[in-house]
Amino acid sequence: MFPFPQGLALSAALYHFCCPLCRDMETFQAEMRRLGIKIPSRDAAWEDEESFLDLSQRHSTCDTNVCLCPQGREHSENMG
Repeated sequence: MFPFPQGLALSAALYHFCCPLCRDMETFQAEMRRLGIKIPSRDAAWEDEESFLDLSQRHSTCDTNVCLCPQGREHSENMG
């Protein structure tokens, strides 16, 4: 188990590690380094390539108990 600042640094990494109160990055990272906190030079742990795949996929069927669409459960609009 890592102390809070080190755990946050490992998760947020260089491009997202900032003060949780004021969002300052430059001064906060400099102070954390001075205190011995290691900040990995990579993108955040939550920014992996597969994190947002679900956002590009559309839900294609109606999940209600009684579907009211005249075209049925499998019907979907191109937009909207």
